[in-house]
Amino acid sequence: MAQSVPPGFRGSGFFLGSVESSAPLYFAFSIVLSLIFVLVSRFDPGANLLAWTRAFVSQVFASGALIAYGLFGRVGALSLCFFFGMANAVLLLDAAETFRRRQHARSTLGLLTIALGISLFHLGSRDAHASVVLVLAFRAAVLFMSAWLLFRTSPVRLVGLRISSYTLVLQGFLNLGSLVALIYFSRTAAPIPRAELAPFAFLMLDVVLALGLVLATTERAREALTLANDELTRTRAQLETLADTDPLTGCFNRRVFRALVEQAQAGGASPSGVVFLIDIDNLKVVNDTRGHEAGDSVIRKTAEAIREKVRPGELVIRWGGDEFLVVVTGLAALEAPERGRTIATAIADAGLEASVGVAAFGAGIDIRDAVEEADRMMYLQKKGRKSGNEAGF
Repeated sequence: MAQSVPPGFRGSGFFLGSVESSAPLYFAFSIVLSLIFVLVSRFDPGANLLAWTRAFVSQVFASGALIAYGLFGRVGALSLCFFFGMANAVLLLDAAETFRRRQHARSTLGLLTIALGISLFHLGSRDAHASVVLVLAFRAAVLFMSAWLLFRTSPVRLVGLRISSYTLVLQGFLNLGSLVALIYFSRTAAPIPRAELAPFAFLMLDVVLALGLVLATTERAREALTLANDELTRTRAQLETLADTDPLTGCFNRRVFRALVEQAQAGGASPSGVVFLIDIDNLKVVNDTRGHEAGDSVIRKTAEAIREKVRPGELVIRWGGDEFLVVVTGLAALEAPERGRTIATAIADAGLEASVGVAAFGAGIDIRDAVEEADRMMYLQKKGRKSGNEAGF
């Protein structure tokens, strides 16, 4: 594909000649990378890889246009090569913005307009040296912007993002280095030393970039899946809490008591402890005279008073409309009357009235039988309160 150096090429003729000689290899690798990204992007729910795919496709067009220029020597083909080479950098920036989930349509369109203007400048002036300088400067600036944006994308640095951002920085410096070398050696029209290695350096960096982008997308998908699983776990815990909780008082409901019984039955050995059954006095009178909102307020205040005297690990269950059950495991029967009086005093201090029944379970006494016994004791106390002869625990 050897071409005579047109007027105005100066040192850029050697640079373009080096790039042009490797264009077929670059073209083939670009096609392979594009196809890989097209296939892998089908399994990317976030469509991040699809954005990167467009950048590699523009690279295919750039190298294809350079091959066409080498075959036919058309200035228009070289202008297309310049445009798609700059479009590659712009689309990398666009993909980085997409990865960051930001609005980017205007910035992408503006940069592509600048790239088109540089290409039209070359088509009109045919000054390849100035055009190559502008293309390299444009690419370096946009690649540095892409690297900076990727580096700031995630507060927790993903390995793939680090690889991709550092690779873009190296590509930016490679463009910048080529630009400096081109300006320096164009003064003497001397060939740029080792210029033939530049295309292979670009190619190697593109391969590393592709690997980093696939890894970054995979890590992002795994990160999103982890967040979704955490949210699902929190939601499930909230639903389980709602299923176990009385909405009016925030106490547990009978479902928790059934689970406690089933757990004891599954374990074989029944735990021992004490149950307190608490019934609010005169709640029906409050509902009839002051309304159900006032009755609900009494129920909530009773629950709060009971919870103030309950220790961690002890269960407060809303047993019925105006009844609460407190389950205290590990409490000796001799200590039960004192705890019962403590709960009753807390309710009285809140300006409320309630009757409290107590019964022990364990050592052959099922907890359900203890609840029935506590219920019987509670009604005895309530009956005694009404007759003016209050029963003790």
